[in-house]
Amino acid sequence: MRRRGFPVVIVAGLVCSALALGTNASSAASKKKVPASFTLKVTPATVALTTGGQSTLFVAVTRSSTFKKGVALELDDLPVGVSVVSSAAVKGGVNVVIGAPVTVQSSVSTVRMVGTGGGLRREAPFTLQVNGRAILPPPVTPQPPVPPVGPVPPTPPTSVVQSVGEFALTVDPVTTAVPAGAATRYAVFVNGAGGFNGTVQFRLRGLPTGAQAAFLPEFSKQGTTLIITTGVTTPQGNYPLVVDGLEGNRIRSVNLTLTVRTGADFSIGIISQTTTLIPGGTTGVTVNVASLTSTTADVDLTFAGLPAGSTVTPITARINQTAFFQVVIPTNAPSAIYRLTVTGTSGSFVKSAFVDLTVQGTASIGISPTGASAPRGSVTTYTLQLVATAGASAPVLSVSGNPAMSTYNIIFNADGTRQLTITTTAATPPGQYTITVTARYGTVDVAATTQLLVT
Repeated sequence: MRRRGFPVVIVAGLVCSALALGTNASSAASKKKVPASFTLKVTPATVALTTGGQSTLFVAVTRSSTFKKGVALELDDLPVGVSVVSSAAVKGGVNVVIGAPVTVQSSVSTVRMVGTGGGLRREAPFTLQVNGRAILPPPVTPQPPVPPVGPVPPTPPTSVVQSVGEFALTVDPVTTAVPAGAATRYAVFVNGAGGFNGTVQFRLRGLPTGAQAAFLPEFSKQGTTLIITTGVTTPQGNYPLVVDGLEGNRIRSVNLTLTVRTGADFSIGIISQTTTLIPGGTTGVTVNVASLTSTTADVDLTFAGLPAGSTVTPITARINQTAFFQVVIPTNAPSAIYRLTVTGTSGSFVKSAFVDLTVQGTASIGISPTGASAPRGSVTTYTLQLVATAGASAPVLSVSGNPAMSTYNIIFNADGTRQLTITTTAATPPGQYTITVTARYGTVDVAATTQLLVT
């Protein structure tokens, strides 16, 4: 059984940010027609994962200068039990942490990182080696024949010896729910009174079509375990059942309910990459969908609780899939705390999880000095001041208006400050130039300008 899945538009956006911040561009190069495209690469080529531990892989996303679309990433063919613990955008790509519980079996498999965007699809396969212990199937316990379903049999002959005292039956739990094809169990207790010392025989009535039942043991003084195994063809529904206890010429009964569901039972959890963003900002949310049975199925995801006008990348997930999706908040969203609820549906199974998103604050950019003069063939340096509400998505920086026959570069300093350098050549035409630096926070653009006089 393999797991699919990994849509990551937000992560791709952050990758775009990291790439843009390290770009050297020239007006001559910008005139070349480069096909809009992107490539993926996963490092290392072989990822070793020990059960009970975690491993990190790096996804490099390289985009052409003309490719402006978001890129959605998916991890296809993850082994069952292996899941994505976290992901984070870094300069040039995305770090993805995967983990496996101690119960995962050893395996060597090919996993594919798939990227889609702008009508293009790219794949980067790598090898995943899981090192763990093999899980042996539980021993098969022979089941006695299922007692016939039907009305209560006639009262036993009076010649049957009846024990002293009285008894009653109780059951725990009273109700269970299982997917069709799965098994469940109930504990049935014999509660004696007045010195009761008889042996009770157990019987079940009302079993649905395609299901089987067994009592282990079938005769007992204290109680028994009722095991019900449904069939894949057992219809969905709630089934009232009756357990009879027969002792001597007495019959005592207890009621219980079996709920059979279609689809596959699963759990759902979400991890927000950021919980605070500015109006117009973008955030990524990780959705983990894990199987609670051996059955796999599609899980439709829906989203609620976001500000009006928000957009969410639509997703149909697969059981045992980890997926990433993008939330874009509109620029006119009121500052508030919004509870984002993600609901997954598979057949009759519905599960939900939520995360709180805080929308508040603004973003700005400044540049100094606001004017400079430099001869041709020299380097001019400007300091950038970027201010944004804590938790805002990383900005994507772009530069326009720089002189012809010149290049620009954005530098990240160790103290967290950023600088813009403009390098002219001997062929750069003299004159006054207005240079604009734009920072995009999600869908919010803020800009600052400065002057450069080339002499």
